[in-house]
Amino acid sequence: MKPIATIVTSICLIFISITEIVAQSNIGLPIIKNYFKETYQGGLQTWEIHQDKSGRLYFANNDGLLIFDGKNWQKIKVGNSTIVRSL
Repeated sequence: MKPIATIVTSICLIFISITEIVAQSNIGLPIIKNYFKETYQGGLQTWEIHQDKSGRLYFANNDGLLIFDGKNWQKIKVGNSTIVRSL
């Protein structure tokens, strides 16, 4: 009877240890969200990214300047279909 209790206790301890490792695995890592090209309606290549004081993100993109406010994307086309490579 004692060996069964030891086995059950060992299995429970292993399960608790694994649960702790999995639950803690994302601490300190940034939250990353990927967006499809169809979502932001820009070109495939982004050259440079900046963030302003209010948190908006600006992307120098092959299809113009992209602005993301955390919820909505806005595309500003540059004259003569110029590729925006720097901000």
